[in-house]
Amino acid sequence: VYLINCSNYYFLSNNITSTNAVYSRSIQLVYYSTNNTFISNNLFTTNINSVGLALESNSENNTFISNIINSTGNGIYLNTSGNIFNNTVIKVGGTSYLNLLSASNGSNFSNTTFLEDLGSVRYNSLFVASVNKNISKDKLNISSNNVFLNATYLSFLNTSAEIKLNNLSFVNPKVIVDLSDSGTFTNCVDCNIVNYSGNILTFNVSHFTIYKANEASSLLINFSNPTPLSGT
Repeated sequence: VYLINCSNYYFLSNNITSTNAVYSRSIQLVYYSTNNTFISNNLFTTNINSVGLALESNSENNTFISNIINSTGNGIYLNTSGNIFNNTVIKVGGTSYLNLLSASNGSNFSNTTFLEDLGSVRYNSLFVASVNKNISKDKLNISSNNVFLNATYLSFLNTSAEIKLNNLSFVNPKVIVDLSDSGTFTNCVDCNIVNYSGNILTFNVSHFTIYKANEASSLLINFSNPTPLSGT
């Protein structure tokens, strides 16, 4: 879908796949494409150099609600301002979930999920795009029993979120945290475990560093009545 100077269009519940081997975009808005609405669309790309969604050239005030981006390449390329994203899921095979260029200020994101096969990070609250920032996999890393955010570079994401760690083998997991990014992990006292089911651990955090799961110790103490006095 390629919009040039288009306004006030609605796109609802479409499956859009881009297979272009050279310049692949599932949806691209350019040249003052404004006030368009995209609801419940599934965007797919098949090229490692592709982008699921691209907005540029003063394409402002567009609204995206409940869209899923599943890109073999990268997720969202944003180089224009004033757009609204709500309940977006971004899964990429490339290196970048969300590339915020110099003109991307003022775009709002809420209920945003960064998804991988091994887990996810979901920001339920609102965050505002910060210019010249790339939410890439080396800055937000979701891997096997590990979630890391470079909170210095992506300070606008250093807030509360829901984390899922998939494919765990623990019986009674707990959350551990590396508070100083030094490789030393301690029990996370302010993490809230929501659920552990199907080898998926779901928990809430209030800020970011490195989070993992570990087996919680299960110390069982049996108490018995004192033995009678011997009388001697």
